[in-house]
This record gives sequence, structure tokens and C-alpha cells, in this order.
Amino acid sequence: MIPKRLSPKRRRIRRGENRRKKSVRNLTNILPKSLVSPQAFLRRVV
Repeated sequence: MIPKRLSPKRRRIRRGENRRKKSVRNLTNILPKSLVSPQAFLRRVV
């Protein structure tokens, strides 16, 4: 019964990580590549 109780918590954490990754990808896609390099932008986010 314990693993079943822990499973929803793990799912919530994974979903949170996925949302963060998607948000960063969307921002990088919206910003012009010529003005802001992906590496510099990722450094600012992290």
C-alpha cells in the first residue's frame, strides 16, 4: 500500500519538471536567436 501512496507524489514532481522544461523551450522559441544565444538565455534562467 505504501508504493501506491508515494506514486501520486512522484507523478506531481515529474509533471512540475515537465512544465518547467516546456516553459523554457517556449521562451527560447519565441526569443530571436540572433539577439539572444540559447546558452546565454539558459544561464540566465538557471
